[in-house]
Amino acid sequence: MGAIENVVCLDLDFDIESEAIHRHNMLIISENLLDFNERFGTDFIILYSLDDFLFSPIDDEKDELLLWFLEGTNELLGFAYSATMSSFEDLNMYLYRRRYELLMLFSGELYDRYRTRYINYAPLGFLTEADHYYIKIKLTDIILDHSNSN
Repeated sequence: MGAIENVVCLDLDFDIESEAIHRHNMLIISENLLDFNERFGTDFIILYSLDDFLFSPIDDEKDELLLWFLEGTNELLGFAYSATMSSFEDLNMYLYRRRYELLMLFSGELYDRYRTRYINYAPLGFLTEADHYYIKIKLTDIILDHSNSN
């Protein structure tokens, strides 16, 4: 992981050792937001709060794409900090959630956005290379299988 991009925190002092968890949170979300922005041709910038560890819009408070991204930040961080993150069960729970979301998509527009977001994707910034590859391949297969069955 490198520099934090597209994430702003107004009250963070990186010289304080106790702030390491906040920097790590911002790095993980920044990496995933950069991928999201690239996939959708957007340039979203978000705000991080030290008080509640939450990410929020800076100015695009009603943008559906941005809000969709932000809905997943807690799940990403929960996955990243899970003691069993690399377990078969945790990896498959992530895939199960994506499969369930896919089943709830009843419009072509939402399905197209879902495909854009998740084809050839796995969470960035914390998985091992093998786990990243596993999720990326399995998630793409789930989406393509769903596409072929409809």
